[in-house]
Amino acid sequence: MPDADDRDPLTVVGPRVRVIGVQRVDRPELADFLGEADSRWAPQIGVSDSETLVEVAGRVCYMSFAAPRPGGTEAYIRHIKEVGHGCFDAETDVLTLAGWRPWPEVTEADRLATLNPATGKVEYHKPLRLVRYVYTGRMYRVDSHQVDLLVTPDHRMYACPTTTKEGRKKRDYVLVKAAELQHVSHAYLKSGDWGGGWWQNCPGRDVFALLGFAIGDGYMSRLGSGSVRFRLRRERKIAWLKALCKRLGSLGFVLEEADGDRFTVRLPAGDRENGLVSHLFSGIYGEDGEKQIPWSESVFSGASRDGLEGLFEGLMQSDGHEGTTGDSFDTTSPHLPGQFQQLCLHLGLAANVCYTYGPEQRPSSFGEKPLTRLSVIRRCLRPEVNKWAGCDGKTSWVEDWHGEVFCAEVPNNILYVRRNGKPVWSGNSVLEHAVFTFLLTGVSRSLTHELVRHRAGWSYSMLSQRYVDESAAEYVEPGVIAADPELHEIWEEAIQSAHAAYVRLAGRLAEKFADRLSRAAAFLPPGASATDIRKAARSAARSVLPNATETKVAVTVNARALRHFFELRADRPAEWEIRRLANLMHEAVAPGYPHLFGDYAVDNLPDGTYVLSTQHPKV
Repeated sequence: MPDADDRDPLTVVGPRVRVIGVQRVDRPELADFLGEADSRWAPQIGVSDSETLVEVAGRVCYMSFAAPRPGGTEAYIRHIKEVGHGCFDAETDVLTLAGWRPWPEVTEADRLATLNPATGKVEYHKPLRLVRYVYTGRMYRVDSHQVDLLVTPDHRMYACPTTTKEGRKKRDYVLVKAAELQHVSHAYLKSGDWGGGWWQNCPGRDVFALLGFAIGDGYMSRLGSGSVRFRLRRERKIAWLKALCKRLGSLGFVLEEADGDRFTVRLPAGDRENGLVSHLFSGIYGEDGEKQIPWSESVFSGASRDGLEGLFEGLMQSDGHEGTTGDSFDTTSPHLPGQFQQLCLHLGLAANVCYTYGPEQRPSSFGEKPLTRLSVIRRCLRPEVNKWAGCDGKTSWVEDWHGEVFCAEVPNNILYVRRNGKPVWSGNSVLEHAVFTFLLTGVSRSLTHELVRHRAGWSYSMLSQRYVDESAAEYVEPGVIAADPELHEIWEEAIQSAHAAYVRLAGRLAEKFADRLSRAAAFLPPGASATDIRKAARSAARSVLPNATETKVAVTVNARALRHFFELRADRPAEWEIRRLANLMHEAVAPGYPHLFGDYAVDNLPDGTYVLSTQHPKV
């Protein structure tokens, strides 16, 4: 190792932040859309394009172009931040394509049920981001006959702040802060509509009707999967099954009757082993032996609307009941209540779990298993639930809370959730549409190891030490070390030693790989190019470089994720270097985008950095 006096002086650098990319609004295209939407709103002059896009996205989400907000874009974005990112408690479920999931079990791979507010259609999307944190404060509770929710007060409820039909026609449903509904007459929406599936040769309505009837009253014959058996005593059910099988006769279904109450439906001969129909019927039992809608994920996404209507009809004919005030469906299966709710949602209906009967209360005809009863809301094509002002003492209140809360960001901003068996639509936010690209230099590899932990809403392109020669590398010295001459000397000696080792290793490895046999030992092809040899040499040599090595990274991040970054990294517990970076990134965007980032208060610290705080965290 060379003497200290012979070493090249180190270059110590600090962070620098450049905003190198922001969005631009295509004004003619936006004007064309606003003309088609018959908008009275127009983009505010003098507002940045990124902030304009946030407002446009919000107004598109709720089609609120007819009512400009007093105070312009600043007031609109302030309202979004005030509404915030409300969350649910752990006892709330969210509907996925594969069925209901408790919030703690939801993953980024799940496709969540969302509502397109412009079309009223149910769409399934993977979450853009999952939210989970410990919350201490007030929670808003709704507990009525049709709705049961426990949410943070800033959570956005999908509701119509009027209960009159004429009022709903004029105002329709919007996302409203939960706390703002406590003393306001409003209605909740409980249903959507499914546009139809993807199956090319989907079984018809009657086949699905038989499937639903088999799930309710049938059992698979021991003779094989090619038949379904029933034991029926009610004339209504017998007559319905006979009429159904008469229509199915042209498809090869055969009804056989024995002993007056025993019936066997044989599936088409050509379909009994490998066909889609036999495949469906063979799946009516789950792994636990309980009844289920088979292959529900494929059925709900692939079946036609006509097929789903048939499935609903068959289930209702078996274990359904028509009442004077509404319909109901009974089941002892633990799988069917949630599946039945999902089926109703796809048909523009809604269903609540209204009772779970224990051993002493259940009807004797259902045996010894606990019985679940669901009520079906059919009053209109878009089932609604009214809640009147003045009944808050019975149906809604605010309570203290400490515990985990959950939510997810989805493209349509509206989720289908339930608590205690009562489903309803609810919502989230729109700040993701403002995107910024930063070029960060003078930061250490130690910092970037922390930075890349931020995934949702972030994209990275980092300097490659395989392609870039680090023999002229620069280094980032922690401030606490730089301020102490003794510590600085120790640090400088270690960095110089590592730097010299890298230079020697890179040179020797390049010489080594010039030999054909050595290239083979390094898994390089015999005809490896000079570029490949340099990459291999630098890749091996970089193993001795310290965390203090300076790097450069291009970062693209949306406004919500950036705000969350400020709240986590410009805080006292954050590591000094990344807190300094968060400060610089805030300084780079706050002056130009005051509506998005101007609400942060600055609290200076003795180390030259500062803490950021806001009244609108986790928006």
